[in-house]
Amino acid sequence: AEHFGDAPAALRDLALANPLLGEPGSERRLRVTLRRHAEGLQCFVRSSADVDGGDETLHLSGLLVPADATAPVALRRDFAVERRLKHSEIATNAGDCYAPLQELAFGADAASGRIRSAAIGSRFRADPFALYGALCTAINAAGHIAAHRYGAHDDQFLPHRLGRVAVEAGVAEAGELHSHAELRRAEADALEFDVELSDAAGRVRARLDGLVLRRVGRAALQRRDTARRE
Repeated sequence: AEHFGDAPAALRDLALANPLLGEPGSERRLRVTLRRHAEGLQCFVRSSADVDGGDETLHLSGLLVPADATAPVALRRDFAVERRLKHSEIATNAGDCYAPLQELAFGADAASGRIRSAAIGSRFRADPFALYGALCTAINAAGHIAAHRYGAHDDQFLPHRLGRVAVEAGVAEAGELHSHAELRRAEADALEFDVELSDAAGRVRARLDGLVLRRVGRAALQRRDTARRE
């Protein structure tokens, strides 16, 4: 607020370095650092299991800048649906973070989701879980599109980079939201999407541009999960 005042800001050039992992009963201290930059503020998110903050792990870095007043190109919301998934059929539907995602629809190069948003008070401009539902729309769409284009697989596509995040002004409200993901670029091991989160009236509440998802082998995920449990 001291740096931007009441002007809208956007988070740009996000690099996702390491996932933030935790175990039941364990605690990690999260530290967000802002550093002045010629264009705005550099942002770093780190965590540590030590009380004194030693042995920190970098999870995310990015750049907070004044929001561009130019409206981005609207995403296509009507497409030929190839597959639909109900809440119980969504593969990544595990834990509270995925609970808001109620259903998904996939096309050849686009996807949409229905998200149930909860009232969370005035601390947030956007429901974090609703944003996660939008992210998971792209994650699931990447697997569907990659399987159709490059053959069936048991791998998962996980976020690697994010070009820009913009959240509309206004307090998050409870209700039904909709996510829309449109494919921008596809390769066998990486897919890029633009993603919108809109309300029941069709107004865009948040936008994720240039979301790059990279293929991660199922075996690698299983090895990491085993290492965490040990």
